[in-house]
Amino acid sequence: MKFEEIISQESFIILLSIRENYFDSMISGNKKYEYRKRYRKVKTKALIYISKTKKSIVGIVEFGEPIVGNSECISRFSAQNGDSNYHDMKEYLGTNNECYAIPIEKFTYLKNHLQP
Repeated sequence: MKFEEIISQESFIILLSIRENYFDSMISGNKKYEYRKRYRKVKTKALIYISKTKKSIVGIVEFGEPIVGNSECISRFSAQNGDSNYHDMKEYLGTNNECYAIPIEKFTYLKNHLQP
């Protein structure tokens, strides 16, 4: 699939940079949510970019409507789902009043990685 084909299929798509270990968890199906300090409040399609090791776009994710809450709420949610322990997530989210737990609805791995 070519970059132009992906973009032309959607009217709005974001580029999301993640670490390779989280990407691997997406592929395996172990990662059910993506956690962010800032995000959109609607379903979104995202190109997944791995910067450190691959320096390319490696997949496409369809995210559902996010769960929105303060850092305390989202940290508890993450711990209850087994995605992260409470303290690590709380440290990442800080004291933000609006944080996001974004459900991963569909993941497509791009065998031929795209260079942005």
